Amino acid sequence: MQVENADGEDRIGVQNIAELQRVLDNVPSLWPAPRQLNVSLKKPRVLDARRFRITADSECDVVKHAIKRYRKLVLLPAMYATSEADNTTSPATVLTRLRVSVRRDSGVDCGYPPPKADEKCLETFSQMLDARPFVRYATVYSGMVRDFPRFSHRGILLDTARHFLPVPLIKQNLDAMAYNKLNVLHWHLVDDQSWPFYLEAFPNVSKVAAYSQRHVYSTEDVSGVIEYARLRGIRVIPEIDTPGHTQALGRAFPDALTPCYGNGSRGTANPGSHAAFEMLDPTRNISYSLVQQLLSQVARIFKDPYVHLGMDEVYHDCWKSSPEVEAFRLQHNLRRASDVEQYYVERTFNNAVRTGAKAVIWQDPIDNDAKASRQHTVLQLWKSHDLGHTYSWSEYAASHTGQGYEVVISSCWYLDHYEHLKDWAHYYACDPRQFKGSRKQKRLVLGGEACMWGEYVDRTNLLASLWPRASAVAERLWSSRDVDKADRAVIRLNGHRCRMLSSLGSDSPEPEPESSEETSSAVSGDEAVVDLPSRLLVM
Repeated sequence: MQVENADGEDRIGVQNIAELQRVLDNVPSLWPAPRQLNVSLKKPRVLDARRFRITADSECDVVKHAIKRYRKLVLLPAMYATSEADNTTSPATVLTRLRVSVRRDSGVDCGYPPPKADEKCLETFSQMLDARPFVRYATVYSGMVRDFPRFSHRGILLDTARHFLPVPLIKQNLDAMAYNKLNVLHWHLVDDQSWPFYLEAFPNVSKVAAYSQRHVYSTEDVSGVIEYARLRGIRVIPEIDTPGHTQALGRAFPDALTPCYGNGSRGTANPGSHAAFEMLDPTRNISYSLVQQLLSQVARIFKDPYVHLGMDEVYHDCWKSSPEVEAFRLQHNLRRASDVEQYYVERTFNNAVRTGAKAVIWQDPIDNDAKASRQHTVLQLWKSHDLGHTYSWSEYAASHTGQGYEVVISSCWYLDHYEHLKDWAHYYACDPRQFKGSRKQKRLVLGGEACMWGEYVDRTNLLASLWPRASAVAERLWSSRDVDKADRAVIRLNGHRCRMLSSLGSDSPEPEPESSEETSSAVSGDEAVVDLPSRLLVM
């Protein structure tokens, strides 16, 4: 039985959530928890590693690559167990084949954005394999799993501007995301500190603004990350942040930055408020033409229909201190500095639309009374009491969805704010739709992202800092809202961490105590079946 709550989303009924929890307590550590899990705990099937194979009735390259990856993930632990079925094992209990069946009701689309659910079902099957130390055989329970994600946008933000992250490490993190059924990599490519992104039209930017030429992502590097992600069902959304956070860009284009008048003299800082040259200059056409060309280049490299335009932390004090900006404001009949920000937002949005992209922006311009096209804009919410802001994240969510904006929630998932080993439970407690609002407002919440900003994270500690803490976020974005008890989740999360550790090799600390598309899998006899919807595109 499923019931619909006041938010208009399906919830597992009280009886069903209790039954689901009972089964989860008795099978290997499934993460994130599926919607429905009917498993016979009486007699598991033995997986014969010598003969086991995975087949599919699809030529989709995403399905083929998923089969190749998961065959290895399934067979390695099975081989470490005493996996050969001996003469005492009944042939009826031996599992030798996993068949992946893609329903052909509307044709298969394996382009970009990637399909949602192919490797997700295989991930569930690989997690159901019981190959713990000292067990005689690798086994899997017979049963049926029906599953689908609660939210369409389930992401991780990686910051490669403050500390450069090598491409193999980014790909390793994509593997971890796939293990947790996350589907969006938000790539914060550039910032004040560095510009490590090579652009053919502007080769001088990364030459003068990267930490060194060893710390630059080539076009081939970026394309490789995008393809690696696609084959794991993950989108890559690039962020080119303007008009703030552009000091690195200003090293190549100094005329595009606003000179601040901190002490009344041109190009002087006001410590704690702004630097000497802060943000793009909203009065100069070079700022807009530069951003337009940058976005055109980005659109050619990245395949996602969305681009993140940043637009956070615009320091009005710098613009207010500038006589040039003040003259511009009066000339254009703009009453306040926030109206200058509105002017910049409108021109930049028009440039983005010309590239065919839809925009994601941080919430700041809307907080400053600017307006953006609701049809072409998603707001990413990051402010909260915990981060020192005026309102709680739920109040911001209620306000912005009340204005009709689609939103992605990050406010309660700033994972770079590392507290202690148990802080995963704090992230687990956050429900993106837990705010005062109508059913219509709740449906404007597309999902969320866990943010790993790079001030204190580098190649040496990224994975250990992210995982399994980000796994807590993954379950809240995938599973039913009724799956929300950290004290019941901790055992599964410990097991999931060990499984990721064996796959990724990251020595991460141990934890302590709406989509309509559905997928299913079943195990019976000597064959397991994974049944997939054929056309599953994201956003």
